Parts: sequence; structure tokens; C-alpha cells
Amino acid sequence: CALDFLGDFHVEPIYYEKSIQVLSYVLKLDPDYTYARYNLGLAFSHLGELKADLDAFSAALQHFEIVLAH
Repeated sequence: CALDFLGDFHVEPIYYEKSIQVLSYVLKLDPDYTYARYNLGLAFSHLGELKADLDAFSAALQHFEIVLAH
């Protein structure tokens, strides 16, 4: 979450990308960790917004749908 906040503060995609890496690893260890999945969706959506990347928005949507299903 801190990396995502740093991305917001510095407006640099590297922080969002690092946040995505860390949260993806956490979900490999515990796929049912809803808080991590929600924050991963946020990081993808912030990255998508910053870089105008539709693939990142799509990934965010997938993670948010999983969170909503739980």
C-alpha cells in the first residue's frame, strides 16, 4: 500500500509497478487474502490511469470482480 501511495505522491509508474510485484507475490502465498487483492486492483487501476494502459485497467477489473465475489 505504501508503494501505491508513493506512486500517487511522486506520479511515477515505478512505484505502482513495484506495488503490483509485491502484492502479486503475496497473493501467490495466500490467494484468498482479499485486502491484498483489493490493493492490487487499485495499483493496477492507478498504473492504468497514469500510463493510459487498457491492459492495466483490465487487470484491475479482474481483481475487483474477484473481491466482489467474496
